[in-house]
This record gives sequence, structure tokens and C-alpha cells, in this order.
Amino acid sequence: MDYLERNWIRGRFWNPVHWSCFNLLLRTNNDCEGLHNDCNKLAGGPNLPFYKMTMVLEQLCEDVKLSQKLLLHEKIKAHRKKETQLKNSILFTLWSRYHDNELSTVELLEEIVLELRTSFPTVVP
Repeated sequence: MDYLERNWIRGRFWNPVHWSCFNLLLRTNNDCEGLHNDCNKLAGGPNLPFYKMTMVLEQLCEDVKLSQKLLLHEKIKAHRKKETQLKNSILFTLWSRYHDNELSTVELLEEIVLELRTSFPTVVP
């Protein structure tokens, strides 16, 4: 516990602001997995020589820059499944109530479990 508190709670480089998913739309690593898959496709597989890997990373950076511009100008949008949109809507409503001091921390967690259990009975035991 000392290690966790020293490095992840009160650490100089990593603290809850960096790793907490509270009040964030994205809470999965799906985007990272997608980037990793793109990298493997561009590279033609794993075990790349260093210089080929740098060329692949350069191309990925260019793709990210383009995607950023397109998102900024609302030319493309991130795709979210309806189930994910519903889940996000529930969570953001609860978080808003928490921010407005309508819910305590314990009540927030209880409401999240209750809502998710009701909305997604097969997902939340």
C-alpha cells in the first residue's frame, strides 16, 4: 500500500488525475488496441527492425494529426455503440448529480451499480 500511495496517489509523475476515468467519456483501451492493430498492419507484422519501426511510427503520427484535424472540424465522429451511449448517459447523469452534491460518494457508487445492473443485467453481476 505504501508503494501505491507513494507512486500512484501522491506521486510526482502519476496521480489520480492521470489514471482516473471519473467523468471521462473513454474508459477502455479499445482506442489503444486499434492503434496497435493499425501499427501491425502498416508494419506487416511484429519483429521489425528499428529503422522500419520508426518509419511506421512516423506514418501513424501523420494519421493521428489528420484524424485530429478532421475531428476538430467535425468532419468525422467517433463511433459509439448504442449500448455504450446509454451507459455513458447514465454515468454522466449520475456524475452531474454528484457534482451538484445531490449524491454522496457512497450513494454515487450505489446508484452506478443499481443503474448498470438494471440496464445491463448480463454485464454487472
